[in-house]
Amino acid sequence: MVRGGEVVATWRRYDTALLVFLLRQRRSRRFGTELPGPGDPVYERLRAAWEAEVNVSPEEVRASLDAKLARFREIVLAGRNGEAEDGEAEGAD
Repeated sequence: MVRGGEVVATWRRYDTALLVFLLRQRRSRRFGTELPGPGDPVYERLRAAWEAEVNVSPEEVRASLDAKLARFREIVLAGRNGEAEDGEAEGAD
């Protein structure tokens, strides 16, 4: 920014698109758009995790969901009880 013929402020504008282009050209294995395929360690790790999930019985899935819902319900009820206590304390003033 120039005021009265003097530079009073400067700033940098980084070119993100250029950075992405350079990363994809120089480090295409890491920053490229290609997905990992069979034989790639990332692919094999994800495949093993997926296969482990596929072999879960419906009963196990329901039990897991029920446990998560119960924990969430406890959190919500604890929050409501805390709000009610705060409201009662404010009303007493």
